[in-house]
Amino acid sequence: MHSPLAQELKNKGISLLLGSNSLRRHELMAMCGFTFQIVKPSYNEAILDQNRYSAKDYVLTQAENKAKSIKIPENSVLICADTVVVYQNTILEKPKDHNEAKAMILGQLSDSVHTVITGVCISQLGDYQSFIDETQVKFNALNEAEVDFYLENFDVLDRAGSYGIQEFIGLVGVQSIIGDYYNIMGLPINKVYQAIKQITLSK
Repeated sequence: MHSPLAQELKNKGISLLLGSNSLRRHELMAMCGFTFQIVKPSYNEAILDQNRYSAKDYVLTQAENKAKSIKIPENSVLICADTVVVYQNTILEKPKDHNEAKAMILGQLSDSVHTVITGVCISQLGDYQSFIDETQVKFNALNEAEVDFYLENFDVLDRAGSYGIQEFIGLVGVQSIIGDYYNIMGLPINKVYQAIKQITLSK
Protein backbone atom coordinates (compact mmCIF):
# COMPACT_ATOMS: atom_id res chain seq x y z
CA MET A 1 0.00 0.00 0.00
CA HIS A 2 1.51 3.28 -1.14
CA SER A 3 0.25 6.62 0.13
CA PRO A 4 0.00 9.44 -2.46
CA LEU A 5 3.32 10.87 -1.28
CA ALA A 6 5.00 7.47 -1.37
CA GLN A 7 3.72 6.98 -4.92
CA GLU A 8 5.06 10.39 -5.91
CA LEU A 9 8.48 9.47 -4.51
CA LYS A 10 8.39 6.26 -6.50
CA ASN A 11 7.40 8.09 -9.68
CA LYS A 12 10.36 10.44 -9.26
CA GLY A 13 12.77 7.59 -8.54
CA ILE A 14 13.45 8.73 -4.98
CA SER A 15 14.13 5.98 -2.43
CA LEU A 16 13.77 6.38 1.33
CA LEU A 17 16.37 5.18 3.81
CA LEU A 18 15.67 4.93 7.55
CA GLY A 19 18.78 4.97 9.72
CA SER A 20 17.22 3.32 12.75
CA ASN A 21 16.73 -0.12 14.29
CA SER A 22 13.67 1.07 16.22
CA LEU A 23 10.62 -1.07 15.50
CA ARG A 24 8.37 1.83 16.49
CA ARG A 25 9.94 4.08 13.86
CA HIS A 26 9.65 1.30 11.27
CA GLU A 27 5.97 0.94 12.15
CA LEU A 28 5.23 4.67 11.88
CA MET A 29 6.92 4.97 8.49
CA ALA A 30 5.02 1.95 7.21
CA MET A 31 1.72 3.38 8.52
CA CYS A 32 2.33 6.39 6.25
CA GLY A 33 2.49 4.03 3.29
CA PHE A 34 6.22 4.48 2.73
CA THR A 35 8.46 1.81 1.30
CA PHE A 36 11.92 2.22 2.81
CA GLN A 37 15.23 0.49 3.34
CA ILE A 38 16.65 0.16 6.84
CA VAL A 39 20.30 1.15 7.12
CA LYS A 40 22.52 1.07 10.19
CA PRO A 41 24.56 4.15 11.15
CA SER A 42 28.25 3.46 11.76
CA TYR A 43 28.22 6.01 14.56
CA ASN A 44 28.64 5.13 18.23
CA GLU A 45 26.05 7.14 20.20
CA ALA A 46 27.90 6.54 23.46
CA ILE A 47 30.81 8.81 22.49
CA LEU A 48 28.74 11.97 22.89
CA ASP A 49 28.90 13.45 26.39
CA GLN A 50 25.33 14.54 27.17
CA ASN A 51 26.55 16.76 30.01
CA ARG A 52 28.07 19.14 27.46
CA TYR A 53 24.78 19.76 25.66
CA SER A 54 21.26 20.93 26.31
CA ALA A 55 18.74 18.17 25.66
CA LYS A 56 17.67 19.80 22.37
CA ASP A 57 21.23 20.17 21.11
CA TYR A 58 22.04 16.66 22.27
CA VAL A 59 19.31 14.91 20.25
CA LEU A 60 19.97 17.08 17.19
CA THR A 61 23.69 16.31 17.33
CA GLN A 62 23.03 12.60 17.75
CA ALA A 63 20.62 12.54 14.80
CA GLU A 64 23.00 14.52 12.60
CA ASN A 65 26.00 12.36 13.51
CA LYS A 66 24.01 9.24 12.65
CA ALA A 67 23.08 10.73 9.27
CA LYS A 68 26.63 11.81 8.48
CA SER A 69 27.93 8.29 9.17
CA ILE A 70 25.82 6.81 6.35
CA LYS A 71 26.76 7.07 2.68
CA ILE A 72 23.67 8.19 0.82
CA PRO A 73 23.15 6.96 -2.76
CA GLU A 74 21.97 9.38 -5.41
CA ASN A 75 18.21 9.96 -5.49
CA SER A 76 17.83 8.80 -1.90
CA VAL A 77 16.51 10.55 1.20
CA LEU A 78 17.81 9.44 4.60
CA ILE A 79 15.94 9.88 7.88
CA CYS A 80 17.74 9.58 11.24
CA ALA A 81 16.39 10.37 14.69
CA ASP A 82 17.25 10.36 18.37
CA THR A 83 14.80 10.51 21.29
CA VAL A 84 15.30 11.25 24.97
CA VAL A 85 13.07 11.76 27.99
CA VAL A 86 13.85 14.84 30.08
CA TYR A 87 12.86 15.07 33.73
CA GLN A 88 13.81 18.21 35.70
CA ASN A 89 16.56 19.04 33.17
CA THR A 90 18.02 15.53 33.44
CA ILE A 91 18.20 13.38 30.31
CA LEU A 92 16.80 9.89 30.84
CA GLU A 93 17.98 7.56 28.11
CA LYS A 94 17.64 3.78 27.84
CA PRO A 95 18.03 2.02 31.21
CA LYS A 96 20.98 -0.29 31.81
CA ASP A 97 18.82 -2.89 33.58
CA HIS A 98 15.41 -3.44 35.20
CA ASN A 99 16.51 -1.91 38.51
CA GLU A 100 17.40 1.35 36.77
CA ALA A 101 14.15 1.22 34.79
CA LYS A 102 12.12 0.78 37.99
CA ALA A 103 13.93 3.68 39.64
CA MET A 104 13.20 5.91 36.64
CA ILE A 105 9.49 5.10 36.48
CA LEU A 106 8.72 5.06 40.20
CA GLY A 107 11.18 7.68 41.38
CA GLN A 108 11.02 10.20 38.56
CA LEU A 109 8.18 9.75 36.06
CA SER A 110 5.37 8.66 38.42
CA ASP A 111 3.08 11.51 39.52
CA SER A 112 5.06 14.11 37.57
CA VAL A 113 5.52 15.84 34.23
CA HIS A 114 8.36 15.10 31.82
CA THR A 115 9.23 16.06 28.26
CA VAL A 116 10.01 13.78 25.33
CA ILE A 117 12.35 15.38 22.80
CA THR A 118 13.22 13.93 19.41
CA GLY A 119 15.84 15.27 17.06
CA VAL A 120 15.43 14.41 13.39
CA CYS A 121 17.91 14.79 10.55
CA ILE A 122 16.79 14.33 6.95
CA SER A 123 19.61 14.30 4.43
CA GLN A 124 20.03 14.08 0.70
CA LEU A 125 23.45 14.19 -1.01
CA GLY A 126 25.11 16.29 1.68
CA ASP A 127 22.14 18.57 2.28
CA TYR A 128 20.99 18.21 5.90
CA GLN A 129 17.67 19.41 7.28
CA SER A 130 17.34 19.07 11.06
CA PHE A 131 14.55 19.83 13.51
CA ILE A 132 13.23 18.82 16.92
CA ASP A 133 9.85 18.05 18.38
CA GLU A 134 8.78 18.18 22.04
CA THR A 135 5.87 16.54 23.85
CA GLN A 136 4.95 17.05 27.49
CA VAL A 137 3.69 13.98 29.34
CA LYS A 138 1.87 13.92 32.69
CA PHE A 139 1.94 10.60 34.57
CA ASN A 140 -0.50 9.43 37.23
CA ALA A 141 0.90 8.20 40.52
CA LEU A 142 1.93 4.58 39.92
CA ASN A 143 2.36 1.89 42.54
CA GLU A 144 5.13 -0.68 42.74
CA ALA A 145 2.90 -3.57 41.65
CA GLU A 146 1.94 -1.77 38.43
CA VAL A 147 5.56 -0.98 37.61
CA ASP A 148 6.70 -4.53 38.43
CA PHE A 149 3.98 -5.95 36.16
CA TYR A 150 5.14 -3.70 33.34
CA LEU A 151 8.81 -4.59 33.74
CA GLU A 152 8.04 -8.32 33.91
CA ASN A 153 5.92 -8.36 30.76
CA PHE A 154 7.44 -5.78 28.42
CA ASP A 155 10.91 -5.15 27.01
CA VAL A 156 11.89 -1.74 28.39
CA LEU A 157 15.66 -1.81 27.93
CA ASP A 158 15.48 -0.21 24.48
CA ARG A 159 13.08 2.54 25.61
CA ALA A 160 14.23 6.06 26.38
CA GLY A 161 12.95 6.82 29.87
CA SER A 162 12.17 3.11 30.40
CA TYR A 163 8.67 3.09 28.92
CA GLY A 164 6.64 2.83 25.72
CA ILE A 165 3.48 4.93 25.68
CA GLN A 166 1.69 2.37 23.50
CA GLU A 167 2.19 -0.33 26.14
CA PHE A 168 0.56 -1.10 29.54
CA ILE A 169 2.35 1.65 31.44
CA GLY A 170 1.21 4.25 28.91
CA LEU A 171 -2.36 3.01 28.96
CA VAL A 172 -2.73 3.16 32.75
CA GLY A 173 -0.07 5.71 33.64
CA VAL A 174 -0.29 8.58 31.18
CA GLN A 175 -2.85 11.12 32.34
CA SER A 176 -2.36 13.67 29.56
CA ILE A 177 -0.02 14.82 26.83
CA ILE A 178 0.64 18.16 25.15
CA GLY A 179 2.09 17.73 21.69
CA ASP A 180 2.56 14.90 19.22
CA TYR A 181 1.71 11.44 20.56
CA TYR A 182 3.91 9.77 17.93
CA ASN A 183 6.90 11.81 19.03
CA ILE A 184 6.72 9.87 22.30
CA MET A 185 7.00 6.67 20.27
CA GLY A 186 10.27 8.00 18.81
CA LEU A 187 9.37 9.82 15.59
CA PRO A 188 7.32 13.00 15.08
CA ILE A 189 5.89 11.45 11.94
CA ASN A 190 3.75 14.45 10.97
CA LYS A 191 6.80 16.72 10.76
CA VAL A 192 8.80 14.00 9.01
CA TYR A 193 6.03 13.49 6.45
CA GLN A 194 5.79 17.22 5.75
CA ALA A 195 9.58 17.50 5.39
CA ILE A 196 9.68 14.61 2.91
CA LYS A 197 6.76 16.20 1.05
CA GLN A 198 8.66 19.48 0.80
CA ILE A 199 11.75 17.72 -0.53
CA THR A 200 9.63 15.93 -3.12
CA LEU A 201 7.87 19.10 -4.25
CA SER A 202 11.21 20.89 -4.67
CA LYS A 203 12.51 18.33 -7.15
